[in-house]
Amino acid sequence: MMKKKVVLAFSGGLDTSFCCIYLSQDRDLEVHSVIVNTGGFSEEELQEIEKRAYALGVASHAVVDETANYYEGCIKYLVFGNVLKNATYPLSVSAERVSQATAIANYVKKIGADYVAHGSTGAGNDQVRFDMIFNIIIPEVEIITPIRDLKLSREAEIKYLNEHGVEYSAEKARYSINKGLWGTSVGGKETLTSNETLPEEAWPTQVSQTEPRNIELTFTKGELTGIDGEVLEPVQAIQKLQAIAQPYGIGRDIHIGDTIIGIKGRVGFEAAAPLLIIKAHHTLEKHTLTKWQLSWKEQLASFYGNWLHEGQFHDPIMRNIEAFLQDTQHMVSGKVFVQLLPYRFQIIGIESAHDLLRILINHPEVEIAFVHSNSNEGNLISDIHTDLFGDTDLRFTGTLSQDIDVLFLCVGHGDAKKFLDANSFSERVKIIDLSQDFRLKAGAGTKWVYGLPELNKEKLKAANYVANPGCFATCIQLGLLPLAAAGLIKSEVHINATTGSTGAGQSLSNTSHFSWRNNNMSVYKAFEHQHLNEIGESLVQLDADLDMPISFIPQRGDFTRGILAAMYLETDLSEEDAYKLYTAYYAEAVFTHVSKRNIDLKQVVNTNKCLIHLEKHGSKLFIVSIIDNLLKGASGQAVQNMNLMFGFDERQGLRLKAAAF
Repeated sequence: MMKKKVVLAFSGGLDTSFCCIYLSQDRDLEVHSVIVNTGGFSEEELQEIEKRAYALGVASHAVVDETANYYEGCIKYLVFGNVLKNATYPLSVSAERVSQATAIANYVKKIGADYVAHGSTGAGNDQVRFDMIFNIIIPEVEIITPIRDLKLSREAEIKYLNEHGVEYSAEKARYSINKGLWGTSVGGKETLTSNETLPEEAWPTQVSQTEPRNIELTFTKGELTGIDGEVLEPVQAIQKLQAIAQPYGIGRDIHIGDTIIGIKGRVGFEAAAPLLIIKAHHTLEKHTLTKWQLSWKEQLASFYGNWLHEGQFHDPIMRNIEAFLQDTQHMVSGKVFVQLLPYRFQIIGIESAHDLLRILINHPEVEIAFVHSNSNEGNLISDIHTDLFGDTDLRFTGTLSQDIDVLFLCVGHGDAKKFLDANSFSERVKIIDLSQDFRLKAGAGTKWVYGLPELNKEKLKAANYVANPGCFATCIQLGLLPLAAAGLIKSEVHINATTGSTGAGQSLSNTSHFSWRNNNMSVYKAFEHQHLNEIGESLVQLDADLDMPISFIPQRGDFTRGILAAMYLETDLSEEDAYKLYTAYYAEAVFTHVSKRNIDLKQVVNTNKCLIHLEKHGSKLFIVSIIDNLLKGASGQAVQNMNLMFGFDERQGLRLKAAAF
């Protein structure tokens, strides 16, 4: 009579070694052992486990490499959802066990086994996850759990093995280690207490790196696809990032949580790559998703993590949430700059080429006809701006089409005039220039309108040619326009304004390299910045008699994007009257707001907003104005101007969530 088959989830440890002998000799079953590799075993370790399995008398032993499926089916969605259990733990073991149990169940079906067995002791979460998934995928197959069913102690297992001719040492390892692609868990006597931490020797990776290191992480539609310019598959990227960051001791922590069976548990873990990826990904999302996307993602991702932890991975609701999470990632592409330090890391900033293209792609009234470039002619736009991969199939073109309604000129200063001199367009084509070529009256003539909506809204509605303001000029003017309109600038205006590194544009220079900008500030073009002329012309437009000097000191800041302008002047105006003046002036401005609370850049980064704060100190009126230099200071304002020119709602395509943490 043929023996019935049992598939045993085998690790080579005490519990599964006991199961091998017990199932074959006491239960008279044909044992087929299987180990599922989710990225935690080396080839040598797998060979040793296989050797042990056959020494214990199994009929067959299989290794199932589940690493790729583990990423695609689970880890990817934990990243998309920025899932951290209790804001701490990246669910390393929970996710791994779900993938392993699923792979084992599929292997049971593959070989037609009658039983499935595992070595759970009845003390933790894994037994529930395994049993639940087996009951869902292979409900017709009986589950055998010898250790749990027989209520065996460690000593009893060792005695049984020795009696059956298998030598097993009674000495127990000080720490239990479970390593996988998404982190490593560490258990020991310290984690069984509530007041002890794991000693240095307990951690699988010892700290060997102490010098700070800056790295660049590239994300494509929410997935990590590159490190320091090297293009990688996501699994490779996780493994490489782990190898880079783990020697710093990054990602070590102890998680305290509730087990599925209702008791508290405490486990140590080291997960450098997961924590880095989740934090970097979340930072990029804050720049590229709306506030409602972020809000719903946070709620659904929390459910996803909880249900995964509880073993509910195969409930259909999980596929529903995955579909939602996947759909939110179309715009989550770009680079995140990170500094690694011993035992910690910090996100320095992000870079995403979406801005104007990102806004126009999502604008309900816009279809992009072409993107012109002589240097990239024929290349996919998404090959150059990789964060737009999947959002557009357009290629750069070296030819120009007349079949358009509006043309955005995003060329260097001095090149816009040359371009228009060399190319002609129909009179019906409206043109918005983001360079400085037509901002001043001397070069603009009568047909170009200065594109500051808070100053020239009615003119912009009738305009065919618009000169988009400079970023510093926008931020500073919005801080001063109400005073000029009321004829109240009667003293010198003192301005100190700081811009992020993106204010220098895309081209590299000595002062745009991260190694120079990091932990550094500098002054440049003091009292002679080119935007001073723009500011002066706009203020005189409101107050023809204005003849007060404007002293402007620009600074380069140690951050990526945003401008903060701090200004003051002498005036008899009270603080209360100043707020009334500013509030009245901006009453119909949809993006400029006056706040009595202190303001900071995170409130405006990734938006088209300007926030203004006022304070009175003696005879001085202190004014703070803040914007995102890439949006309100450039592409966002260009789209706002387009909306006005075509009679659209000013806010079309620009309802963006600030990157506030």
